[in-house]
Amino acid sequence: MLNMARAFNWTNEVASHICEDIESGLTLRAVAEKNGISKALILKKVASSPEFRDQYAHAMDVRTEVDCDALADEISQEPETNKFGVDSGWVAWQRLRVDTMKWLLSKRNPKKYGERIQQDISGELGIKTVLMSAPVKSEAARPEAKPAFEE
Repeated sequence: MLNMARAFNWTNEVASHICEDIESGLTLRAVAEKNGISKALILKKVASSPEFRDQYAHAMDVRTEVDCDALADEISQEPETNKFGVDSGWVAWQRLRVDTMKWLLSKRNPKKYGERIQQDISGELGIKTVLMSAPVKSEAARPEAKPAFEE
């Protein structure tokens, strides 16, 4: 564990520890606690250092893949049973955990894990239909225009 004085002296070693912890699946809060620094310091470093920003982004992508694999493991678990059969409380708890992880993955990487929404828009505008069906007046049927002001 890194001590507080060392965390303020940001080094490549500190950055590596943070990224490794993120890649292992730890939350940012857990990473900060483990390394004896604040989440705010990590996020400030992400904002101020392009090199660390790239490392951090890569670590977050790896963590998302790790969490996706963990979700696959959760889905393949056999349900707990009791004397009445499958424990419905356990099933509800697992469903909530899986749904939460699916939601989290869709927010972390919506292009890969989000729901694809496709909209097909077709049809005509109503005004076009009205104009097309309006009768056309001939020049002879138009009344003579009268001047607006007579002198």
